[in-house]
Amino acid sequence: MFASAVASAGVDLWGYFSLPAITGNPNNPEVLVKMLDGTALNGSYWFFYGGLTNLQYTLTVTEDATGKQKTYTNPAGSECGGSDTAAFTP
Repeated sequence: MFASAVASAGVDLWGYFSLPAITGNPNNPEVLVKMLDGTALNGSYWFFYGGLTNLQYTLTVTEDATGKQKTYTNPAGSECGGSDTAAFTP
């Protein structure tokens, strides 16, 4: 089953996605995401994501300044997420 997610901003650097077509609640977080400025440490922006569901999901992150995109997929049956400490460079 494919369901579109609804994005909700937390603050500037984090937010979450909900799956109201499945849960019936757009305020129920299913996937959390966070972007950090790690340029002082390795010259890159860092991206972290974690699922609060065991459904498969794919995230596509777009850097506004350049239009560069990165895609991250979490397989079905896994509640884990991942990180990319070299997601984008300024």
